Amino acid sequence: MLALKRTLILALLAIGGRVDADTVVAIRFTIDQQPGNWAVGEGTFSFADGLTTVGLGDLKTFFLATSVIDAVHGGPQPYNYEQITLQGFSATFEAGPTGPTLTSLAISTAPIPPPQDPLFPYLAFNATSLAKDGAFMERWESSVDEGVYVTGTMTVLRIDTGVRAVPEPSGAISLGLGATAIALGWRRRRGAG
Repeated sequence: MLALKRTLILALLAIGGRVDADTVVAIRFTIDQQPGNWAVGEGTFSFADGLTTVGLGDLKTFFLATSVIDAVHGGPQPYNYEQITLQGFSATFEAGPTGPTLTSLAISTAPIPPPQDPLFPYLAFNATSLAKDGAFMERWESSVDEGVYVTGTMTVLRIDTGVRAVPEPSGAISLGLGATAIALGWRRRRGAG
């Protein structure tokens, strides 16, 4: 019995101990005051520590929450871009004395519908550089790109390295239930034999 308990504890520790460290980058999308449409957004993306070039397949997470005010329909209207909406992604980092620095960023998403007001257009988000006006939202109607909706600039808010992922609660519960089932099964077999 003691051997089984030790084995279960070691298995739980081994599974729980295999959490890789990640780099998490916080970004912001802003526009200069311009007549007409307006938008702002913030988000994060993450990937395994140590990478200097990050592609779509390297991402662990991506989320960008934007808020849009339309010149015709008002607002604000939220548009949330998630990893599943990404069509392209690349980022380049350089090592620095205080940690990595983001030197290039390219993002391309599929157009998404307005979640609250159907009068708002479908909007895709794109960033081609970290330069002023290097990011933009495109208006889509009936699967046709109708051009740039707003232009703006991407900036880095912070870059955190060595971030450990917190196990999802449902995963920990499943692991606990599985360990309990194994222990009960072993106990019943032992009692029957």
